[in-house]
Amino acid sequence: MQKTAYNTKIMQQTDKNTTTNTPRTLLVRIIGRNVEQNFGEPFCRIFSTQFAGKGEDEIVAASYICTLYLSAVLLDFPSYKLHTYTNNARQEWASIPFDCSKYNILLSYISDNELKQICLIDKEGNLITRCCSRKEITEAFDFYTNT
Repeated sequence: MQKTAYNTKIMQQTDKNTTTNTPRTLLVRIIGRNVEQNFGEPFCRIFSTQFAGKGEDEIVAASYICTLYLSAVLLDFPSYKLHTYTNNARQEWASIPFDCSKYNILLSYISDNELKQICLIDKEGNLITRCCSRKEITEAFDFYTNT
């Protein structure tokens, strides 16, 4: 099977004209643009640390859901795009099972410096690095665990 890469970090196309579906390709299709590699941090790192047995796609999808939630709340990223991504990701990849009893453990993995450098996306699709509080991170966890 011959593969042609348009952008190796974004999309692979096979001779059957099917697209490899990853959390990143789903995100690109929904928001209409590429995102920086640090999009989804620090969630991706802390989920990887705490849920090492989960697959990479599940961890990345969960990270993007939390990041898109913060984007919607803090920068008016369209909520319908947040919900479209969340619904599609939940259908495609297993959820990471955690509840509020794990929040303090997860928060302990986030440094104060990381809170100052969270990459979000605004309603126009611009990537913006901004500060987030631990309370806002907790709200993102709530959104993830309750949707």
